[in-house]
Amino acid sequence: LIATPADDRGLWLTQFNVDNAISILRFRDKSGDSWADVAQMSGQIISAASYGTQLAVLDSDGEWQLIGASGVASTGLPLPGQSNLQCLASDGSTIWAIARVTGEFAIPQPATRRKPGTQPSTMQAVESTTTRWTGGARLLILRLDSQHWQPLGPLPAPFNAEFTAIALHGHLITAALMDKTISLYRDGSPLREFEYHDCARFELLATDSGALLWATGRTGAGSLYPVDGGPTVNLTAPAGLPDESDRAAAVSLGRLRLFFTKSDAKNTSILEQKYDLQSFKPIGAP
Repeated sequence: LIATPADDRGLWLTQFNVDNAISILRFRDKSGDSWADVAQMSGQIISAASYGTQLAVLDSDGEWQLIGASGVASTGLPLPGQSNLQCLASDGSTIWAIARVTGEFAIPQPATRRKPGTQPSTMQAVESTTTRWTGGARLLILRLDSQHWQPLGPLPAPFNAEFTAIALHGHLITAALMDKTISLYRDGSPLREFEYHDCARFELLATDSGALLWATGRTGAGSLYPVDGGPTVNLTAPAGLPDESDRAAAVSLGRLRLFFTKSDAKNTSILEQKYDLQSFKPIGAP
């Protein structure tokens, strides 16, 4: 499961069906209680970010798309060279990404020259040039401009880590999980790290007061860690939460929301437990 807030419009939910290798994308309006199926995609969605009225989704093959509320999809701009996207983030108007780069990263740049006999402010486009990032295997922070992916700098995280990221107040917050250690970064600068020996899922959550890291093992509701420091909050598990349940967390419409799956002989249901954003105590039952 991946739960993605859509600003004040509602919430996206992505569920992967292992049996047929299909990802189902759903949307719930802020005034509704039911989910509307928006699209189905082959393969597993590993990262999602709300972008305007669309959802940017990245699959396990490194391909990404923009999905509209009507289910219409458009292919995302590919990365140049030997590069692979690892996760997406967005503040609603700009898309960021973390990419693994193993070769040259070329960025087309329009060159300009002055027309003969004109003032320097009068320019004419000519053949484009290329800015190239070279070096060994590395992680790059990228921002999607109108025509290309723009590198913003390296991410000094383990190259083969798992990643999640959010854009908050003009900054990119990234979490990397490698060898039972979760490391946090802001715009590529290290913030803090801690050990988590049985981490099965982790997500970064944006709140009005800052960013939270949600991490959980194979059982339970998980814990919250303030990105900029502060006490850890251990969430109360909702009644009926199965062991090994697929879980996702999101902050949406003034509530922390924990989603989890529950299966019986006939079908799989998705349940939701709400939490107060100040006390983090459960609100009602799932």
